[in-house]
Amino acid sequence: MKGTAPGRILNRSIVKHIPAYGAGRACAGRDYSILEEDNGSGQAVVLAEGYSVDSVVAYLRAANNLATSGAAADKITVNIVAGKDTPENVFRSEMLKLTDYARSKNIRIIGGNTVYSGQGSEAAFTVTAYGKTPAETLKKLTRMPEECDKLVIFGNVGEYGASVIAAEKREELKKRFPESYMECYNFPAEKLDITHAAKCLIEAGAVMLHDISFGGVFRALHDIAEYSGLGLEILHENVPIKQSTIELTEYFNINPYMLLGTGGLIAVVKPDLPENVLEEIEQKTKTPCRMAGRLTKERQVTITSEVYQMRRSIGLYEEDEIYKVLK
Repeated sequence: MKGTAPGRILNRSIVKHIPAYGAGRACAGRDYSILEEDNGSGQAVVLAEGYSVDSVVAYLRAANNLATSGAAADKITVNIVAGKDTPENVFRSEMLKLTDYARSKNIRIIGGNTVYSGQGSEAAFTVTAYGKTPAETLKKLTRMPEECDKLVIFGNVGEYGASVIAAEKREELKKRFPESYMECYNFPAEKLDITHAAKCLIEAGAVMLHDISFGGVFRALHDIAEYSGLGLEILHENVPIKQSTIELTEYFNINPYMLLGTGGLIAVVKPDLPENVLEEIEQKTKTPCRMAGRLTKERQVTITSEVYQMRRSIGLYEEDEIYKVLK
């Protein structure tokens, strides 16, 4: 599994062929699908997917995508695609882990499918999460962002990808970093959950939310530019990133801003967003939440730096940086 396909392929060969139905059009930058618009109940039914070789991470990615619509998951389906040599105990252990986690969150597993495909002994899990969101909330979140709207980034960029690399390359990294420093790369599953931050930002008037995953924060920013038809200007100093992530990515010569960012979120907000909202999110989640940029009429994504006197455009996503290290 090599992450999501590049945006140019998605837009040119997949999304453009899907007809639009009301507010439920398929597009890059929207993390959920509208299954049923308000039928008089005041609620809309939405769904979202997430995938991973780890069943719980697949669920959390689905739940995060769903949270960008204002919904919380109440039921899920699980589809598994496995290489023909995948041992049965892989299915057993991953499903036990997922069912225990779902039970702890009062989530019902209502179905799924399991198939063998291709060579290898690895299984990939796709979780589809279903939930309901107030129709008025969805109406606000499906409005187009506007020039001069602001961009909020929640979460340290590339932190999850750094933790995955550190786990896989631990022995190699121990030759460079002391054992105590390696603890910086611990990333518990609960840190992947963006639902609280999403809820707070929606209540504060966010007009769009987009989770950060494969391709890192740069991929997510390009998605927002594509969706809105506008440009983005990001202040480098306001993008949250841990020093430990910088050091790991320098060691492997990869770009931390294009590294797997599950657990991160970008919100498009109005310029008058109350300052205390971001502070409250940081205090509650113990995770940075920063005003990092704005939308512009120039159709390009640019990074600026007051410290380094720098301004440059960022390239399009082709592949997550993690796959340059984990072949």
